[in-house]
Amino acid sequence: MSAITGIFYRDGRKVKPELIKKMNDRLSHRGPDGSAVWVNGSVAFGHQMLFTTHESLKEKLPFYDKKYGLAITADARIDNRKELSKELNIEDCVDNSDSYFIMEAYQKWGESCPEHLLGDFAFAICDENEEKLFCARDHMGVKPFYYYLDDKMFVFGTEIKALLNILEIPKQINEEKIGNYLSLIDEKNFTFYKSIYRLPATHSITIDFKRTLLNQYWNFPKKELILNSDEDYVQTFINIFTEAVNCRLRSAFSVGAELSGGLDSSSVVGVASEILFKNKKNLLKTFSLVFKDLSECDESLYINALLNDMKVEPHYSYGDLISPLIELENILWHNDEPFFAPGFGTFWDLRTKMKKSGSRVILSGLGGDDVISHGKKFLTQLLSEKKFITLLNEINGLSKNLEKSKLNLFLNIVMVPFIPEFLIRFYQTIYGNSHEMISDKVINKKFYERIDLHKHKKLSDNLKLNKIKTLSEYDNNVLRLSYLQREFEELDAYNAIFSLEFRYPFYDRRLIEFCLSLPPEQKIKNGWGRLILRRGMNNKIPSIIQWRSDKTDISINLDYTMLKFEKEFIENLVYKNKRIISNYIDMNSLNKFFNEYTSGKDAFLSYLFLRIIILDSWLQKTEQEGFHVT
Repeated sequence: MSAITGIFYRDGRKVKPELIKKMNDRLSHRGPDGSAVWVNGSVAFGHQMLFTTHESLKEKLPFYDKKYGLAITADARIDNRKELSKELNIEDCVDNSDSYFIMEAYQKWGESCPEHLLGDFAFAICDENEEKLFCARDHMGVKPFYYYLDDKMFVFGTEIKALLNILEIPKQINEEKIGNYLSLIDEKNFTFYKSIYRLPATHSITIDFKRTLLNQYWNFPKKELILNSDEDYVQTFINIFTEAVNCRLRSAFSVGAELSGGLDSSSVVGVASEILFKNKKNLLKTFSLVFKDLSECDESLYINALLNDMKVEPHYSYGDLISPLIELENILWHNDEPFFAPGFGTFWDLRTKMKKSGSRVILSGLGGDDVISHGKKFLTQLLSEKKFITLLNEINGLSKNLEKSKLNLFLNIVMVPFIPEFLIRFYQTIYGNSHEMISDKVINKKFYERIDLHKHKKLSDNLKLNKIKTLSEYDNNVLRLSYLQREFEELDAYNAIFSLEFRYPFYDRRLIEFCLSLPPEQKIKNGWGRLILRRGMNNKIPSIIQWRSDKTDISINLDYTMLKFEKEFIENLVYKNKRIISNYIDMNSLNKFFNEYTSGKDAFLSYLFLRIIILDSWLQKTEQEGFHVT
């Protein structure tokens, strides 16, 4: 969770040292353990250091290697150091930093080096011999990378605010992004700032004085893995998952973990605590959100069931005693853009406790839903393949596990890809009340038409997913969704407030490749989805968690706390004359929805009002800073 910055004048100008220092200082909150810049003619790099691993304690960035004519700045954790040490003929020791491994990999493999790297990374290398910059971002986009590019310059940074220090970068708001935000559409490349872009996950970019090359260096595999038995699949999964957790335990400080009581976080905690205990390391610290008044949100039953079996140091915070809008201006400043995540305020106290505990590395169960497939799309595949007996068996099992009617499951899971889109839209218009439908109703119609928002909606990820009829294609496409990259960026900026580096074992590239290659029967059987993880956690976590079929809906807490703490704030938004927000929101519709909201008629409205409040606050902030709409 360090930070990088950089400037490359493509017109040959020399970078002024004070300019890169100004950019770098803007991100000082991310680097309490060191700050440095490197300037060489038309190129300059900056770095803010947060110590996390033992190797980072000795790391000096930016780093220049005179022998190779290479300079590097990086925010990176490389997980396959042991394998790379053999291929690169360098020692895997504390004196050799992760950025050193990256530079050696570039020296050996050139622009294909990211293909050989496992872990989370964003880095830039200046190659003096080739007179170019080479930059890359990890396979899921855990580490952020924003940039501005024109014929005269290339500027990059971990956070957008660093780029905005460059006066030549236009202060222009991207209205199309505002429309997409309100309509719940994600994109991988664009930001809320007209001229600033994000380097997409699993991509590299090469810049020289005249050319620009954007390259995708890795893709999701589609080949099916065939092993001899269920036991072989489970054992292979356990080996890979254990290593995914183990390599993320590399830390110079005590390690913490989020624990919700669900299958994903419990699996991470179960494996991590076992590894630390065996290696006689400090106990794993767990951090859980519990609820004092909202019993329907509270997972204490499952959390305690796990903790009774584990040697860990538990910490708790009450989620229903804190406003979801707490520290909103502070969070917005760190994010630079309006954010989707509804829980940042709710988790503020828990993050504070993580920091006070002395942990800098936090393991998360995020990604279990995406990587360890629920397998429901297999039912659609069975219908397509006319395997009716197997389909009936799966529907019966799913109905029993989820306590839902078989007809409901058949219509809402199996049949969706076969229903024409216009019929789905018609049904939603008449009977539906989804997030998407409500959002569209509240958007200012003139604005909607001006940016042709309907065109953007046609390209949205959800429409593509609905039409897929095979499980392997569906699972493959889920991991390509734009919201995953955005979620990592929002979390990274939020966690930077507390000097925390979150790590995500489920998004380990080796685990992704393995899970995507599984046959459908290893993902779902007799209605039990996420089967490989459930089997793999046998005797590792309590069976009450291992075979859970439900999941707590924490959105209930958002409804409760929004009205409990922020009703007056929302009233001011609705009834006060808000000149900026009214350019994008139909205030009459918002007024109508507010009346429904306060009468408790609609559960989706808390999220709608939260997003509009976030957007309104950001618009006021950018107006004060001199931005204008394009």
